[in-house]
Amino acid sequence: LKFLALSFLVASRHVSSRHVLPRAMTLRRQTPLMKRPAVAKAAKDAPKAGAKGSLTSRRCLTILERVEKMCSIPKDIQKTFREAKRAAKSAKKGDHEKSAALLGSVMAKVVNAFEEEQRSARDGLEKAKEEEKTLSLEQVEAETQLKNAKQAMQDFKLKLKESSKSIVAQTKALAAASAERKSAIQDVKLAEKECQQLQEVQVKTYQPLRESSAGSGSAIRKQINMLCKAGQKVGFHQELLSIAPAVLKKELTRRQTFDQMVLKSLDSEFSKRSHALQSKLEDNQQSLTAQERAVEETREAMALAKETVKQTGRQIAHAEALVESSKQSLSQVKKKARNLPSMLKQAGRKYEQASGRYAKFRSGPLASYLAYRPVRQVENDEDLEEEDEEATQRE
Repeated sequence: LKFLALSFLVASRHVSSRHVLPRAMTLRRQTPLMKRPAVAKAAKDAPKAGAKGSLTSRRCLTILERVEKMCSIPKDIQKTFREAKRAAKSAKKGDHEKSAALLGSVMAKVVNAFEEEQRSARDGLEKAKEEEKTLSLEQVEAETQLKNAKQAMQDFKLKLKESSKSIVAQTKALAAASAERKSAIQDVKLAEKECQQLQEVQVKTYQPLRESSAGSGSAIRKQINMLCKAGQKVGFHQELLSIAPAVLKKELTRRQTFDQMVLKSLDSEFSKRSHALQSKLEDNQQSLTAQERAVEETREAMALAKETVKQTGRQIAHAEALVESSKQSLSQVKKKARNLPSMLKQAGRKYEQASGRYAKFRSGPLASYLAYRPVRQVENDEDLEEEDEEATQRE
C-alpha cells in the first residue's frame, strides 16, 4: 500500500508539471523572463481564477479604466478598447480570456502612441534647438552684412566728396588753362604779325631803297621813316638806324665802303631779327599746342570726375537700400530670437510632459499588466535559454 501511494503521488506531480498556462496577447517584451521559481509560482497560481497574481476580469477592467483616465485612446483601437471593457465586465464563460487578450492589444497600441508622442516632442525640442543655432548664425550674418553695408556707404560718400572736390579743382584748372591758351593764341598771332610786318618792310621798303637810287623826295623820306620805325620796333641797333637814312638817300654810284658796310649790317639785322621772330613764333605755337592739350586733358578729367560723381551717387543709393534691407533682416532675426526662448521652453515642457506621462503609464497600468499577465511555464534550463534567445531576437 505504501508503494502504491508513493507511485500515485509521483505520477500526479509529473502530470501537474506538464501543465501549460494559457498564452496572453503578444506585447513587446518589457522585462526579461522571470526566473524559474517565479514562473513555477505563476503557473501554479494561474489556473485559479481570482487568485493573487493572475490577470482576472476585474483587474483587466481596472487597468483599462486607469489607461482611459491617464491618456486618450487612439482611434484605431477605440473599438477594441470598448470590446475589452465589455468582456471584462461580462460574467460569461470565456470572456475572461477574451478581455485579457484584447487588453494586450490595447496596451501595445497605447505604448506605441506614448512612444510616438515622446518621439514627436523630442523632435520638436531638437528642432527648436537647431533653430536657435540657425538664428544665431543668421543674426551674426545679418549684423556683418549691415556693418559692411554701412562701411560701403561711408566709403562711397567719401569718394563722392573727393570727386566733388576734384570737379571744383578741375574747373579752376580748366579756366586757367583756357586763359593760358587764349594768351598763347594772342602771342602766336602777334608773332605772326611781327614776322609778316618785318618781311613786308624788308621786301617793299628796304630792298627798293637798297637797290635803286633813292633821291630826296617825300616818298623816299616816308619809306625811310617807316623802315626806321619797323627796325626800332623789332630791336635794330640804334646807331645803325641813325646812320641808315643818310646811306639809303645816297645814289648807288656815291655809296662808298662804309655805306656798303652799313647796308650789310642792315641785311644782317633783318636776317637776325627775322630768325628771332620766327623762333618766337614757333615757341608760341608749341606753347599753344601744349595749352590746348592741357585744356583737353582738364576737360577729360572733369568729365571723368562728373561721371564718377554720378556713379558714386548710384552706388550710395544702392548702399542705402542695402543698409535698409539689412536692418529689416536683422530686425526680423531679432524678433524671431525674442520668441525663441518661449518656443524652447514650450518644447522642453512638452517633452517633459510627454516623458512624464509615459513614465507614469509605465509605472502604473503597464507595470500592473506586466505583473498580472499570464506566463508560460518552461520545463528545464534548455527551454529557458531558448525562450531568452527568442525574446532577444524579437527585441
